[in-house]
Amino acid sequence: MRMVVVPTRGMAIWKAWHRGVEIGWQAPVLGPVHPKFVSLAEADGLGWIAGFDELLCRCGLASNGAPEWDERGRLLWPLHGSIANLPAHALAITIDGDDGEIAIRGEVDETRLFGAKLRLVSTTTLRCDEPRIRIRDEVVNRSAEPGEFELLIT
Repeated sequence: MRMVVVPTRGMAIWKAWHRGVEIGWQAPVLGPVHPKFVSLAEADGLGWIAGFDELLCRCGLASNGAPEWDERGRLLWPLHGSIANLPAHALAITIDGDDGEIAIRGEVDETRLFGAKLRLVSTTTLRCDEPRIRIRDEVVNRSAEPGEFELLIT
Protein backbone atom coordinates (compact mmCIF):
# COMPACT_ATOMS: atom_id res chain seq x y z
CA MET A 1 0.00 0.00 0.00
CA ARG A 2 1.25 3.46 -0.79
CA MET A 3 -0.26 6.93 -0.99
CA VAL A 4 0.56 10.58 -1.64
CA VAL A 5 -0.58 13.10 0.98
CA VAL A 6 -0.51 16.76 -0.09
CA PRO A 7 0.02 19.08 2.90
CA THR A 8 -0.37 22.22 0.75
CA ARG A 9 -3.93 21.14 -0.10
CA GLY A 10 -5.38 20.69 3.38
CA MET A 11 -3.77 17.25 3.97
CA ALA A 12 -5.59 15.73 0.99
CA ILE A 13 -4.79 12.25 -0.26
CA TRP A 14 -3.94 12.80 -3.89
CA LYS A 15 -3.48 9.20 -4.99
CA ALA A 16 -3.19 5.74 -3.47
CA TRP A 17 -2.12 2.34 -4.79
CA HIS A 18 -2.59 -1.18 -3.51
CA ARG A 19 -0.32 -3.84 -4.99
CA GLY A 20 0.46 -1.49 -7.86
CA VAL A 21 -3.19 -0.79 -8.75
CA GLU A 22 -4.26 2.84 -8.49
CA ILE A 23 -7.30 3.50 -6.32
CA GLY A 24 -9.56 6.38 -7.24
CA TRP A 25 -10.61 8.26 -10.31
CA GLN A 26 -9.04 10.03 -13.26
CA ALA A 27 -9.76 13.72 -12.90
CA PRO A 28 -9.61 16.00 -15.94
CA VAL A 29 -7.47 18.33 -13.80
CA LEU A 30 -3.78 17.45 -13.98
CA GLY A 31 -2.50 17.82 -10.46
CA PRO A 32 -1.88 18.11 -7.75
CA VAL A 33 -2.65 21.80 -8.25
CA HIS A 34 -0.92 24.30 -5.97
CA PRO A 35 -3.51 26.46 -4.16
CA LYS A 36 -1.99 29.67 -5.56
CA PHE A 37 -3.47 28.60 -8.93
CA VAL A 38 -6.98 28.10 -7.49
CA SER A 39 -8.96 31.33 -7.31
CA LEU A 40 -11.64 30.70 -4.70
CA ALA A 41 -12.86 34.30 -5.13
CA GLU A 42 -14.03 33.88 -8.75
CA ALA A 43 -17.30 35.73 -9.25
CA ASP A 44 -19.20 32.52 -10.07
CA GLY A 45 -17.97 30.93 -6.81
CA LEU A 46 -16.73 27.82 -8.63
CA GLY A 47 -12.96 28.39 -8.45
CA TRP A 48 -12.58 25.34 -6.18
CA ILE A 49 -13.19 23.06 -9.17
CA ALA A 50 -9.94 24.21 -10.83
CA GLY A 51 -7.88 22.29 -8.28
CA PHE A 52 -9.99 19.25 -7.45
CA ASP A 53 -8.33 15.99 -8.48
CA GLU A 54 -7.71 14.17 -5.20
CA LEU A 55 -8.75 10.73 -4.07
CA LEU A 56 -9.75 12.29 -0.74
CA CYS A 57 -10.47 15.97 -0.30
CA ARG A 58 -12.02 17.89 2.57
CA CYS A 59 -14.63 20.60 2.10
CA GLY A 60 -15.35 23.25 4.73
CA LEU A 61 -14.71 24.40 7.42
CA ALA A 62 -16.45 27.77 7.74
CA SER A 63 -18.71 26.86 4.80
CA ASN A 64 -19.47 23.87 2.62
CA GLY A 65 -21.67 23.19 -0.36
CA ALA A 66 -22.90 25.57 -3.04
CA PRO A 67 -21.56 29.12 -3.38
CA GLU A 68 -23.47 31.85 -1.56
CA TRP A 69 -23.80 35.55 -2.44
CA ASP A 70 -25.03 38.57 -0.51
CA GLU A 71 -28.00 40.73 -1.61
CA ARG A 72 -25.68 42.80 -3.86
CA GLY A 73 -24.34 39.73 -5.66
CA ARG A 74 -20.96 39.63 -3.92
CA LEU A 75 -19.57 36.21 -3.16
CA LEU A 76 -19.80 35.36 0.54
CA TRP A 77 -18.79 31.70 0.46
CA PRO A 78 -17.18 29.85 -2.46
CA LEU A 79 -18.06 26.32 -3.53
CA HIS A 80 -17.08 23.81 -0.80
CA GLY A 81 -15.17 26.30 1.36
CA SER A 82 -11.43 26.83 1.55
CA ILE A 83 -9.88 24.12 3.73
CA ALA A 84 -8.75 22.11 0.67
CA ASN A 85 -6.67 25.05 -0.51
CA LEU A 86 -4.96 25.91 2.75
CA PRO A 87 -1.52 24.63 3.73
CA ALA A 88 -0.85 22.42 6.72
CA HIS A 89 1.71 23.20 9.39
CA ALA A 90 3.09 21.30 12.38
CA LEU A 91 3.68 18.35 10.06
CA ALA A 92 4.90 15.13 11.63
CA ILE A 93 5.57 11.65 10.31
CA THR A 94 5.87 8.72 12.68
CA ILE A 95 6.99 5.26 11.71
CA ASP A 96 6.50 2.23 13.92
CA GLY A 97 9.13 -0.23 12.81
CA ASP A 98 7.59 -3.06 14.83
CA ASP A 99 4.18 -3.13 13.17
CA GLY A 100 4.99 -1.21 9.97
CA GLU A 101 2.55 1.61 10.66
CA ILE A 102 3.19 5.04 9.14
CA ALA A 103 1.23 8.08 10.34
CA ILE A 104 1.23 11.57 8.81
CA ARG A 105 -0.18 14.38 10.95
CA GLY A 106 -0.78 18.00 10.05
CA GLU A 107 -2.74 21.01 11.23
CA VAL A 108 -4.65 23.29 8.88
CA ASP A 109 -5.97 26.62 10.15
CA GLU A 110 -8.96 28.40 8.68
CA THR A 111 -9.07 31.69 10.52
CA ARG A 112 -10.42 35.15 9.92
CA LEU A 113 -10.23 38.34 11.96
CA PHE A 114 -13.64 38.76 13.61
CA GLY A 115 -14.67 35.39 12.17
CA ALA A 116 -14.12 31.67 12.52
CA LYS A 117 -10.90 30.42 14.09
CA LEU A 118 -10.97 26.74 13.21
CA ARG A 119 -8.17 24.18 13.10
CA LEU A 120 -8.32 20.83 11.36
CA VAL A 121 -5.98 18.29 12.95
CA SER A 122 -5.63 15.44 10.48
CA THR A 123 -3.83 12.13 10.95
CA THR A 124 -3.61 9.68 8.05
CA THR A 125 -2.31 6.22 8.88
CA LEU A 126 -1.46 3.17 6.84
CA ARG A 127 0.33 -0.09 7.22
CA CYS A 128 2.21 -1.33 4.20
CA ASP A 129 0.78 -4.84 4.57
CA GLU A 130 -2.89 -3.81 4.87
CA PRO A 131 -5.23 -2.60 2.11
CA ARG A 132 -6.67 0.31 4.08
CA ILE A 133 -6.02 3.90 4.99
CA ARG A 134 -7.24 5.26 8.32
CA ILE A 135 -8.13 8.92 8.63
CA ARG A 136 -8.75 10.75 11.88
CA ASP A 137 -9.87 14.36 11.60
CA GLU A 138 -10.50 16.61 14.57
CA VAL A 139 -11.83 20.15 14.26
CA VAL A 140 -10.83 22.53 17.05
CA ASN A 141 -12.52 25.87 17.70
CA ARG A 142 -9.63 28.16 18.68
CA SER A 143 -11.92 31.12 19.39
CA ALA A 144 -13.11 32.24 22.81
CA GLU A 145 -16.61 32.27 21.30
CA PRO A 146 -18.73 29.23 20.45
CA GLY A 147 -18.63 28.41 16.76
CA GLU A 148 -19.98 26.22 14.01
CA PHE A 149 -18.27 24.30 11.26
CA GLU A 150 -19.15 22.23 8.23
CA LEU A 151 -17.05 19.32 6.97
CA LEU A 152 -17.50 17.07 3.97
CA ILE A 153 -14.90 14.50 2.96
CA THR A 154 -15.08 13.54 -0.70
